Amino acid sequence: MAEGLYRARFTTPLGSGCGVVTAANGVLTGGDSRSYYFGTYILKDNYLTVELHVRRHNPRVILPSVLGALQATVQLDGYFAGTQARLSGFALAKVPVKLQVVIDRLDVPETLSIGEG
Repeated sequence: MAEGLYRARFTTPLGSGCGVVTAANGVLTGGDSRSYYFGTYILKDNYLTVELHVRRHNPRVILPSVLGALQATVQLDGYFAGTQARLSGFALAKVPVKLQVVIDRLDVPETLSIGEG
C-alpha cells in the first residue's frame, strides 16, 4: 500500500458513505462530513489489516451514523491489489455492525501545493 491519499467507500446494514484517508508509515487519518478517523494499518503480502477509531466532529449533521454510534472502533481486513483494497469487518460499538470498505488511491499531483487551484 503506497503512502498517499485514498477514497474510502463504506457500506453497512444501516447505510453507506464515503470519506478520505491518508496512509503514511502504518498510520491512517481521515474523515468525512460527519466524522474523523485515525488508526493503524499493516500490509503483509498484499493482506491488509486495519484498526480505525471513528469519532464524530460535526454536531450539525442530522443523518444517523452508518456505524450505529457516534464513536466506534473499526476492525477490517482484506486484500490490497494495485491501487485498491477490499476490506470487511466490524464496527465495534454497543452493537457490532458489519462493514464493507473499498479504498481507492487518489491521484494527487506531487507538484500541487496548498493554496493552488
